Amino acid sequence: MAKWPVAGVKGKAWKVTSKFGWRTHPISGVKKHHNGTDIWQAKEPTPLLACFDGKVIAVSTSTDPNGAGNKVVVQSTVDGKKITWTYFHMVKGSIKVKKGDEVKAGDVVGKMGDTGFATGKHLHWEIWSGHRTAQPNINNGGKGFHDPMKFMANVLAPKTAEPTPEAPVTPVEPVVAPKRSVVAPEVAKAFVSLKNGSKGSAVKSLQTALKITADGDFGPITEKAVKAYQLKKGIPVTGVVDETTWKRLGL
Repeated sequence: MAKWPVAGVKGKAWKVTSKFGWRTHPISGVKKHHNGTDIWQAKEPTPLLACFDGKVIAVSTSTDPNGAGNKVVVQSTVDGKKITWTYFHMVKGSIKVKKGDEVKAGDVVGKMGDTGFATGKHLHWEIWSGHRTAQPNINNGGKGFHDPMKFMANVLAPKTAEPTPEAPVTPVEPVVAPKRSVVAPEVAKAFVSLKNGSKGSAVKSLQTALKITADGDFGPITEKAVKAYQLKKGIPVTGVVDETTWKRLGL
C-alpha cells in the first residue's frame, strides 16, 4: 500500500516546490544535488501521512538551524525493494510516532513545518536505497537516493496482470456423423424376351406393368395387352415383348 505524504490531488491540494536533482540551493546559493523532493501545501496545519507501511527507526527533534529540524526515519519494503524514507522540517511537538513503532501508509506521523535549515513551511522527503540507519553521502550526486516522485509514481502505476496460464487442451473426440444406409440404385433387370406361352416372374412383372391380372402366364389376354401397348407407343405391333418394348415398360 502507498499514499502520497500529503492528502489531496497533486497540483491542486499540494505542489512540488523543488524537485529531486541538481539545483542552486535557495539559501546558500550553491549548486548542489537535491537528494529529495520538497512539497508545499497552503492548508494549515498540514498533516504528513506515512507514504508506505514500515517501522520507525529514528525520531529527531533537533534544534540545529542548519539541520533537518524535526524528522522521522522509517524502513519499508515496497514491491520487494528495501528502502528507507524520511520527512524533514516538521512542526515542533507534532511528531505522532516514536522509534520502534509500526506505521501503515496513510497514518499521520506529524505536521508540515519549517524547523531546521528551511526558508519556509514545506516537507523535504527523501527515499534511500536499502534499509539504512544513516543517510547516504549527501555530496555524492544523488547516489544511494531515489527520486521520491518517480518512485511513488512507479508504485502507484497500474500493474500489468500476469498472463493467465493456458489451460491444458482436452482432446476432443471428433464428431462422426452416423453412417447412413446407402441404398444402391436399382439396376435394370436383364432383358427377357416374352411371348405367348412364356411363364414366370418376368411375365408377372409384365402383366403388372400392363395393369392386367398378374398370374405369370403369358396367354392371349396378355398378348392382346402387349399389342395394344405397342400400338399406343408407336412400336412395331408384334405381341412379343422385344427389347424396345421391355425398356419402354421399365422392366
